[in-house]
Amino acid sequence: GVLNELQLNKKSESENLKTAAEVETLISKSEEKAIKQLEVLLKKYKGTSQEPDLLFRLAELYARRAKTGRFVDLYRGEKTLAEILTPKLTAVGAKTYLSQAITNYLRIFHQFPKYPALDEVLFNMAFAYEQRGDLDLALKNFLMIVAQFKSSPLLPETHMALGELYFMKLKYQESLVNYEKVQEWPD
Repeated sequence: GVLNELQLNKKSESENLKTAAEVETLISKSEEKAIKQLEVLLKKYKGTSQEPDLLFRLAELYARRAKTGRFVDLYRGEKTLAEILTPKLTAVGAKTYLSQAITNYLRIFHQFPKYPALDEVLFNMAFAYEQRGDLDLALKNFLMIVAQFKSSPLLPETHMALGELYFMKLKYQESLVNYEKVQEWPD
């Protein structure tokens, strides 16, 4: 079956790369179908209580597609992958998918300010900004979580992310403060 065909080969790195490309291609096709279905559902349920949930799912799919985009970006010039990675798959890189995810997170944030999972929206948007290289916007979103969602279960991960961002920006005192905040939560 498919699972046997997608097993890694302990002896051949190029075969493993081909297998990884085949997996990403399969995942990408499934995601493409899911995105089309969500877009249809969004038109059908526009203005209903289901709209923010559908937008959240759509944003998550684009964030997942960014993983495929990073794979493609990393191995774009690899000759062994040319026959596996379709032009459609290689046409778009990770940053484009991250931007699409961010656009949908922003729609939720602005159009549905009372959305129950708004802390998740901000967290995932901050992570997408960070992956896209927009560290200041990532920082802004993580700080919003700390300021507005005092009981969010995402606070430990948020403080960890803040510690890492401040460290990257060479703001070591702010970094340390956030790393210490992580220790306030039980394992």
